[in-house]
Amino acid sequence: MDQYKQSHSKIAFSYQRVSHVKQAREGKKGLARQHEDFAPFCQRHGLTPNPNPVREKGLSAYHAQHIKKGALAGFLKAAEDRKIPWGSVLVVEDWSRFSRRKASYSQEMLQQLWNLGCALAWVREDVVITRERFDEDQALRIKLDLAMQAAHDFSRGLAVTGTQVWDLREKDFFESGVKYLSMASAPDWVRINDEKADFEENERAEWMRDIFKLRTEGKGSKQIALAMNDLGRQLSEGGSFSEGRVGRILRDRRLLGEKAFKSGRVSKNYFPRVIDNKLWHKVQSLMDAEPGGTGRGDEVNNILQGITRCTCGGTLSWQGCHRDKETGSYRYHYLVCQNKKNGTCTAPKGNWRYDEELLLHALMNQRWEDFFVEPADTKKLSELQNRLRKEEEAIDDQKDKELTIQENIEKTMASPGCKPADVLMMTRALESAQKRRVESEKIAAAISNEIEVLSLAPSIDQMKKEVKIRTNAFLANLGDSEERRDFNNWINTFPITVELEHKTGQMRFKKADGGVEKLDVYREGETIVLDQTRHDAELFGLDL
Repeated sequence: MDQYKQSHSKIAFSYQRVSHVKQAREGKKGLARQHEDFAPFCQRHGLTPNPNPVREKGLSAYHAQHIKKGALAGFLKAAEDRKIPWGSVLVVEDWSRFSRRKASYSQEMLQQLWNLGCALAWVREDVVITRERFDEDQALRIKLDLAMQAAHDFSRGLAVTGTQVWDLREKDFFESGVKYLSMASAPDWVRINDEKADFEENERAEWMRDIFKLRTEGKGSKQIALAMNDLGRQLSEGGSFSEGRVGRILRDRRLLGEKAFKSGRVSKNYFPRVIDNKLWHKVQSLMDAEPGGTGRGDEVNNILQGITRCTCGGTLSWQGCHRDKETGSYRYHYLVCQNKKNGTCTAPKGNWRYDEELLLHALMNQRWEDFFVEPADTKKLSELQNRLRKEEEAIDDQKDKELTIQENIEKTMASPGCKPADVLMMTRALESAQKRRVESEKIAAAISNEIEVLSLAPSIDQMKKEVKIRTNAFLANLGDSEERRDFNNWINTFPITVELEHKTGQMRFKKADGGVEKLDVYREGETIVLDQTRHDAELFGLDL
């Protein structure tokens, strides 16, 4: 047995949990009651009390939220990392504080504690549940089985009316602005500020901004996950960042402060806004164009990796030939169409001889105004603004109707001759009006986002300047692998593809959406030629 397991420190940790933050506020006795018997229990069982309780505010033991992202999850992770002494005891007032899950899952939680070298103390039954005690004491096993079933049945009964309760909480929020402060449905980059009775950012909010910043630099979800893991950052429930988790974060509208209720209604400022609109829309456009990003961060041999295409539409990948046995370098470099592997390439036979100088020269001289500046679509903007005004008027009308119906319901119920059928009919009319308003609010939110996107077009002068600065910086560090990766990531944020023709070696910059061809770039001997004839002909409608 290793030194860690030889330690038999009987340190006790008081675990206190309430399902809602209101139960932890001043004047409430839930946490205090759970703690008051801790010291006497430790004294009776020869345990050394840890002065810092493991406290859980607003996480459910029925849905196992406390072992996914709560204080208990942190305790278990610390025990796994051997930061909790072997032989320590987690002390709970009653079984329901520890678990309200089904018996099989509750027993798994006990097994997890034992496997980590810890035990569970049950104050109400005045017992420390070690693996040995559990195996030997049949009466204890029966008590535990009954307690597991009772705790689960109680919470299941509450869950039956849970939907109605959440409907009331939603109604209360939209009418009075009072939030139901619980971490159960809150993102892990916020915490509850008891004094302000509101949510606020925690340290993980800055991580979210880092993730978005890395995406604007062209890094894909895999690369971002690797970067976060390299910094030692972990998910709130423990474990490493993954490509899938990063992808979900980049689409999570709660970062804009939004909360979507089950009814479909959305509150714009329910949570703190972590990502501003401009950054959000920039990342969404990148995600729509290339959801997965640009790979794991492997070596970049083709500096335009990710955007180079064959004339058949296939992806061009770098390939080296005639490798030097001593230096390991290749004598010849080509870009090969991947469609050749399955015989679907329709381009002339041959590969494109890789010419990095040509690629960079073309990049420096490209007419970026064709890509970054679109004519201001004032007609479309005007149409969107008119539609938004109409939807906002419809929302106001629906609110007036709801208020009128609500007042009629109250008057009818207060009258001596109140008929239940009349109340039921008006209640259905109220629900129908609310549903129409929710739909109008969704449409209005979508139109607002579209208007905002139209106003975020980048400045052509800024983009031209950035292209030159970034390309010159890269030219000064051609051999730096990290610089090559960063440069390639950045190029992949542009809305372009570069089509290369095998036979002539010509290069055409094209819009990623399949728009008009741009200037041709190729070599005549050692001379780089930028042929704008085709581009200008198309620009002025000429037929060559």
